Amino acid sequence: MNDRRAQQGGSARGSGDSPIPRRTAEQQTALYRTLLGFDGFSGRLTHLLDHESFVHYDADRTPVTDPEFIAARAAELRTKRASAQAIADWLLEHRGISISRQQINNLRAGRRPMPRASEVNGFADYWRIDARALDPATPAEQITGFPDTETKLAAPDWRILELMNEIGLQSVQAREIGSALDNSSPDNKQALIEILSAISRDQKATDED
Repeated sequence: MNDRRAQQGGSARGSGDSPIPRRTAEQQTALYRTLLGFDGFSGRLTHLLDHESFVHYDADRTPVTDPEFIAARAAELRTKRASAQAIADWLLEHRGISISRQQINNLRAGRRPMPRASEVNGFADYWRIDARALDPATPAEQITGFPDTETKLAAPDWRILELMNEIGLQSVQAREIGSALDNSSPDNKQALIEILSAISRDQKATDED
């Protein structure tokens, strides 16, 4: 179990993985529907800060992100809602994005206009969502159609699909991910996640330049 936790839980922190728990496809779809119910960015950010910022820590204070492990060992984990400062610190450390706690609170309160594209992408990485869900100008059908919500995926497969869409491979469907990776080992899936994450970071660094 410890090996499994290290693989799917907080050990990915070194590669810049978000401390926010992963979601099932159904949970992700429900979150998108909720976010689309807000007309502006501030409402969507407020919802994420208030309801989607709970981080679970093990005895070593390492974030655990595997939803199955969290459900099975909830009593052994410490849960804390990440503050705006903690989110700002993560964005700087793992994405090189400089944004202050006050700026995040100003965005939440609607006192600051839409953030820069790099900040939106950083928020999306932190909360494990498609960045389009944070942009009120994005047509709703683009979000509700992403991803294929009728196909159930394991947490690693879901993350692979997220990253593939993130780097521009948006024609890949969930059902294809599940069948293509069905016989892949957990280690190989994690290696693919790390490669796709690195490509995504390279793309974002190029965009910022």
